[in-house]
Amino acid sequence: MYVHVLRIWLHKLFSECLQNLETSIWLFSLVHLNEGFHLRIFDLNFRTNFF
Repeated sequence: MYVHVLRIWLHKLFSECLQNLETSIWLFSLVHLNEGFHLRIFDLNFRTNFF
């Protein structure tokens, strides 16, 4: 009985951790892409203004 409850609890915990990890990775990549995008625009503006 206790082992079964523990297994369910561990499974729930594990799946929540995985979901959080996926969300973190997704958010991180979104922020990273956003930063790269802004840097690219800044680089283009800098080049067109400088040269």
